Amino acid sequence: MRSLSSRVSRLLLLVVPLLAAGGCTDPSMPSSDAAAPGAAFYSPQGLAASARFIIVANSGYHFEAGAGAWDEGFVTFVDRRTRRVVGRAPTSAKNPTDIVVAGDRAYVVCSGPTVLGKGEAPVTVDGPGSVDIYDLSGAEPPSAPLASIALETSAADARVGAYGSIALSADGKTALIGSGTRGDVFKVDLEQRRVLRGADNPIALFETPSGLNGLTTLRRVGSKIAVLDYNSDQLCLSDDVAGDLAQRDCRDVGVNDSLIEGPIDIVAQDADHALVLMTIANGLYRVEQPLDRGAIESGFAATGLGANRVVVDGAYAYVVNSLSHALQRIELASKRGDQRFAVLPVRSNPFDMVVTDEVEGRVGWVTLFEGHGLALVELATGRVIETLGANSPRSDAGAGGDGAGDAGPASDADGAAADLELTCDSASADGDARDAGIVGIHNVVSVSYGPGAGHGQQALPAVIQGGPAGSGGGGAAVEGVLSLGDGGEIVVDFGPYDIVDGPGPDFIVFENVFALGPYQPYAEPGIVAVSESSSAAADFKPFSCDLTKTQGDPVAKLWPFPGCAGVKPVLVNRCIDPRDPALAGGDAFDLADVNLTRARYLRIRDAGKGKLGSETRGFDLDAVVLINYTRR
Repeated sequence: MRSLSSRVSRLLLLVVPLLAAGGCTDPSMPSSDAAAPGAAFYSPQGLAASARFIIVANSGYHFEAGAGAWDEGFVTFVDRRTRRVVGRAPTSAKNPTDIVVAGDRAYVVCSGPTVLGKGEAPVTVDGPGSVDIYDLSGAEPPSAPLASIALETSAADARVGAYGSIALSADGKTALIGSGTRGDVFKVDLEQRRVLRGADNPIALFETPSGLNGLTTLRRVGSKIAVLDYNSDQLCLSDDVAGDLAQRDCRDVGVNDSLIEGPIDIVAQDADHALVLMTIANGLYRVEQPLDRGAIESGFAATGLGANRVVVDGAYAYVVNSLSHALQRIELASKRGDQRFAVLPVRSNPFDMVVTDEVEGRVGWVTLFEGHGLALVELATGRVIETLGANSPRSDAGAGGDGAGDAGPASDADGAAADLELTCDSASADGDARDAGIVGIHNVVSVSYGPGAGHGQQALPAVIQGGPAGSGGGGAAVEGVLSLGDGGEIVVDFGPYDIVDGPGPDFIVFENVFALGPYQPYAEPGIVAVSESSSAAADFKPFSCDLTKTQGDPVAKLWPFPGCAGVKPVLVNRCIDPRDPALAGGDAFDLADVNLTRARYLRIRDAGKGKLGSETRGFDLDAVVLINYTRR
């Protein structure tokens, strides 16, 4: 298996617990309540189109309650002609995630709930899933499933389950379902409505070492079933459904042996090529078939952040970029694209997309996972025609609105909320606030790496100079960080400047933290120390870093690992001053806490707590920004 780097191990965890079918969501601090009672949409994920309806799977993920919290899920039916919600139907299990339509039947996979940090792996299964079958043949939308096939949990391994993406056999009689927590595939007989390969005997296509999680995505690509393994960058193609995919053509579609690139979706471009969406590498790769001798074009197109889905329609590929809150269009012939082809509501986290013919021409329907809505995009122009639902406090747009919404509160006192439009006032309109007038790291005095290090070493010191590279709103840096590895250590200074003890915090350390839920980051904490005038190890004074408090508390608004760095996500965007401890995110420190009035050197040491099972990834330094300082 390809080794997990420190910068990508977090994205793996981000994907799995919230979206068992695969994909990314905004890891920013919580600012969204659950959808209002009776809402048309509630954290919608997958969707599909029939001749009359757009069918939407509402996961019921409750952002305010924290990671691993689902209310009851349901399916919404939207009339394509009137664009009105005409029906809601319950699901038999929690967390409906993916939908496929075949004939007059809609098949909805319910992942079942998952839970964080309560088992041998970071994410474990907390309840059964199901495949719900809805009859679309009537004049009215169904009000309940026609039938449900239970997908049970495993007594032997709490990681087995988290049923997600679904692909049907060519005859439509068999469903194959991927896992959100291991490298498994499950098999269901849709005619006899029984499980053929379930929790006790899954098709274990890809190894998932003990203590770790996996993510397996299934899609139909032409006549083949495509299976993607997120951990190992593997793609397998097979039409051997009867033989449980035993006859399959597999290869590694990643191009970097030291990093996970994160294949999360695949679509046929033409008869000879498929496009693979690599969500960690922020790229769309083109794979030539047959796989055993086909070439991989890794530079086919760059994507935005948190890419979830790719759809090919005519001469274009469309990518749903969740963390960029936009729909991207790429011209297949020229490979040129517009990452903000359709700008979607602020922090709505678009998830899935389906394309239909409507009165405007070709239209893309896009679910807004955190926006509790459904957007319609005119594919000829990128115009957002309409936003349905949108019950989130971040958007007051109803049917007929443009979905832009209003900015919410900028921040609470500890940075737990940051509903910020990407607009600047006149004071910051001249450029990006990330590096404007800041004092950051100047020199690397010394550095020693531990196991798991590697990323960013070739770019020192520039990779950690300037402001944070995090994308804002909690979007952690994918590039622009230095991995220290397990127990690694770095000592830096700030050129001609010293930190001084002034009002409030004196400096902020930024790491590429991803939040899994309210006050629940996947943290790789570091211990911070400062020295007044010497870089000798004995002269550093460490800040108190409590490594025993490994879980945050959303109710009390307490973070884990108090006093450590590498705990709070980056909230800086192009308009937020990275020197503002109330808005910028990151972990702020005050020299008064170590009884110093000034300091020249700063040391960060990985605490060895950012672990996936038995493996440690290590602290990833993004930047250090001084708030109070003086020139020597």
